[in-house]
Order: sequence, then C-alpha cells, then structure tokens
Amino acid sequence: MTLIFVLFGACAFLGVLNFVATIMLSNAVYRAFSESKGPAPSLPSRDSGLVEIKNSPTYDPRFRT
Repeated sequence: MTLIFVLFGACAFLGVLNFVATIMLSNAVYRAFSESKGPAPSLPSRDSGLVEIKNSPTYDPRFRT
C-alpha cells in the first residue's frame, strides 16, 4: 500500500512540474516572439472618438435626423 502512495505522489509531483514547465516555456516563447523593435506607434490625438457625441437618443449616425 505504501508503494501506491509513493507512486501516486511521484506522478502528482511530475504532473505539477510538467504544468509549471509548460507555462514557463509558453511565456518564454511568447516574450521572444512579441519583442517590439521600437516604441509603439501612437495614434493621432483627436478630441473625437469613434463617433461624434451629440445630444441624440443614440450614438449611431444612421438614426440621427
């Protein structure tokens, strides 16, 4: 019976170790491929967003009068 507990513990330990190693490896691969080559491009600053906000029941321009 003790052998079963030892084997179960070893399998659980290896499973957790495999899980942690997979997460660390995927994080390292992601960082290697997502490394930026310079500063991020900035969007032109404007006072308006995607739609022009006016006093209307909706922001959708199709429903404006």
